[in-house]
Amino acid sequence: MKKKNIIAAMACAAVLALSACTQHKEVMSVADAQAAEVMTIADSKVNMDDYNLYLLQYIYNTGTTKDQVNSQMETSIKSSVIAQMKLEYVEYELAKTLDLEPSDEERANADSGEENFYNFFGQEFLESYGIDRECVSDMFDRQVYIQALIDKSTEDLVSDNIALFEDQYKDMNCHTVYYALFPSVQYENNAVKTDENGAPIMLSDEEIAANKADAEELASRAQNGESMEDLVVEYEVVNYSGLEHNFDGMYTPELNELIAGLEDGDISDVVETDAGFMVVRMDKKVDDEYKSFLIEYIASKNAEDMIPKLQENWLGQSGVDQLDIDMDTLDKINIADMCDAVAGKVEENNKAQ
Repeated sequence: MKKKNIIAAMACAAVLALSACTQHKEVMSVADAQAAEVMTIADSKVNMDDYNLYLLQYIYNTGTTKDQVNSQMETSIKSSVIAQMKLEYVEYELAKTLDLEPSDEERANADSGEENFYNFFGQEFLESYGIDRECVSDMFDRQVYIQALIDKSTEDLVSDNIALFEDQYKDMNCHTVYYALFPSVQYENNAVKTDENGAPIMLSDEEIAANKADAEELASRAQNGESMEDLVVEYEVVNYSGLEHNFDGMYTPELNELIAGLEDGDISDVVETDAGFMVVRMDKKVDDEYKSFLIEYIASKNAEDMIPKLQENWLGQSGVDQLDIDMDTLDKINIADMCDAVAGKVEENNKAQ
């Protein structure tokens, strides 16, 4: 009987310990959080439950810890969270104004993200900060509309940029060549090795002479029908060789002249460059397919770089930067304590896996 009592006591202690790990003291009730207004953006009233949710997401995504939080860091975090909220609410209102609709796949991904988020933190934890399921759902709903806005804006920018770059590069020709390089300089980790002054370190005279002879031999064999791809392996220069797409005139004068004189399928004699001795095979003297790809790539990268400026314009036109923020209301949440709580929740989930 005594042994059974000890086991029962141990089991009870284990349950109490588990409860202590999973329960979280209420910081702010759902009703209080929903009643505490932080700011109003267009038709959207932003309350403390929204702020707490974005703050929670920020802490989780950045991995901010309690030890990192001082008064300066706390101010910076508040500013970052408020700035993100302003931008997202403005973007959401704009997406709705433009009648943008997410695809079924995007909605499904958002629903899945919401479910994972809610399950990770749990109802008790979220409601201890005044965050109910509807608040979480609203945030993921906003973000899926925002992504639709970003996708549409990027698509429009890419289209505009393609038209611009097609006109800008209309007189430029793209080519594709395969080259074999026998170096006259030292390489380290596939990069030219330099001295303390930044000058390339040359191979010895004997090594340079041997590489030149090998280059001439490879050129002769390739011109007689052997595969350059096989030859660069045989001569152990595969790391210095490869396929190259580029616009005409982008190399040294010697290489530019050489490439200009080659037709499709031609294999050049050896040409000496700053890096060594090169043999070039012309694969496509006019490569319009690659030119189109390159223009689309440049247009896409340019569009990505333009999105932050576009977002800045949206914010400026909305006037949200002039909004009054109730900082006293924000101070109701101790950011350091939330960091500690999030870290505990992360640890709890890791242990459960």
